[in-house]
Amino acid sequence: LAVIDVFSVSVLKEASFMRISVVVLFLANVILELAALAFLPANVAIHFGPDGSPDGWGPSYVNALVMVGINVMVFLMTWLSPQLMRPSASKWVNLPNKDYWLRPDVVEETKKRLTRFMCGFGAALLAFLFVVSALSILANLSTPVRLNLRVFIPAFVAFMVFTMGWLVAMFRAFRVPKSAQTPAR
Repeated sequence: LAVIDVFSVSVLKEASFMRISVVVLFLANVILELAALAFLPANVAIHFGPDGSPDGWGPSYVNALVMVGINVMVFLMTWLSPQLMRPSASKWVNLPNKDYWLRPDVVEETKKRLTRFMCGFGAALLAFLFVVSALSILANLSTPVRLNLRVFIPAFVAFMVFTMGWLVAMFRAFRVPKSAQTPAR
């Protein structure tokens, strides 16, 4: 029983750390985008081709609004997703073994797990968006305008590898526990 208490406390501490990380990364992204408006040219590259050269341009304030909007959506998705664990909203929840994990007797554990996983993914996505924004800002301040692919590609690959690992871990975390499985006949 003591082991379970220690585990649940560590899970809550981990979830709290991850929630704080999500807030800090969200604020860092918004500050970066708004601060960049002070020194970016009026027209900026908003999209880059496979060789790092710009292939789309637009007003810097539109770029900032779009990036802040994306960050707000990621933040809200991360922060609010455990709130979907209400019985009336179960049709909007897509979890492995949903019938087990949305049962009233385990829904609190489901919320804890989902909070931990969504905060972890949200933090990783916000960190990736920060790198992308910083690279885009640096590209727009350079002559000629060019995205640094030596940084972007490893960051993208790292985010994709994280996402694959996150998916595997999430599917494993939401398996039906052996103690709840019915014996095979």
